[in-house]
Amino acid sequence: MTRFFETHREMLDKALAAARERGYWSPYPEAPSGKIYGETAKDDGEAAFTARLGNSFALAGHPTNGKMVGKETSPSACPWKSPTPPPTSIN
Repeated sequence: MTRFFETHREMLDKALAAARERGYWSPYPEAPSGKIYGETAKDDGEAAFTARLGNSFALAGHPTNGKMVGKETSPSACPWKSPTPPPTSIN
């Protein structure tokens, strides 16, 4: 196991620093590079994202009775495509 840590020391140190600072870190590229993921990766990703807007996010194999519970929406969701309208006031 020691060799693993020695081999990946720089990556592990960056991950630990991000956790300590509560920041973002990933060893993978953030943008869908055409060289890595194929020339249509960006368009494919945007199409998949857009197709999911305004719909519930069903997980295969996740138990459900078919009813949605709660009305929360993600704070990072696009509000104009949200399945439930945003509140008009906060009480």
